[in-house]
Amino acid sequence: MCAIRNLMMQIQEEDAETYIASMVRCFAAPTLEGLKAGSLLTLSRPGEDVAAAWRRVESGLLRDFRVKALILREGEGKALLLVYQENLLLEAVSDSKAQELLSRQGYPPSLSLPTLLSHLQGRFDRQRSPGEDFPHEVGLFLGYPPEDVEGFIRDGGTGNLAVGYWKVYGNVKKARRAFRAFRRAERKAARAMLAGTFSLSFLGSLSCTAELEAQKHKKLWLPSGANNTGGF
Repeated sequence: MCAIRNLMMQIQEEDAETYIASMVRCFAAPTLEGLKAGSLLTLSRPGEDVAAAWRRVESGLLRDFRVKALILREGEGKALLLVYQENLLLEAVSDSKAQELLSRQGYPPSLSLPTLLSHLQGRFDRQRSPGEDFPHEVGLFLGYPPEDVEGFIRDGGTGNLAVGYWKVYGNVKKARRAFRAFRRAERKAARAMLAGTFSLSFLGSLSCTAELEAQKHKKLWLPSGANNTGGF
């Protein structure tokens, strides 16, 4: 946790492109390592067009990380970014319980990721309107167990058996194993950046690699905490 905290303390002094790359590297680490279908990150740079900064680095970042990503919402210096492994996400939303839950939330009967993701995007867009609830079914797109997503929606977030990356209503032991694995992946990524042993080739035309940038500024480049949508 200390490594992650140290990274978070420094991120605001970095340029937007490095901020985005390092945040994805650390806080989407469980997805990058194939441990979960997707990760939801809030990119936040007050006074800057963070969505535009994302689009400047998007192609190189996704190529280096071998994942896909989609902005679910943007505005006022923030962007809500879904980073996902296509094969794992398709497996997650193809689950019969997931399909049933998505159907109840108004999704079309489809196993097409573009179709489902487009509907999810629309749900986030409509959530700006008064009376529209947060689309909690996004948990299915992050690889959360359908029974836990359903339990949260049904009980309004109360009566859960455990809390970690999500609120658990089903298999607590399995969920806690997953939480530990996710945290290990994040810490591993943070330590690699703190040690200057991780670099991104595509950033060469925008800034420097992680290690060279650290030497240039005599400090480290890092990510910000993400995996939540609070205050968005």
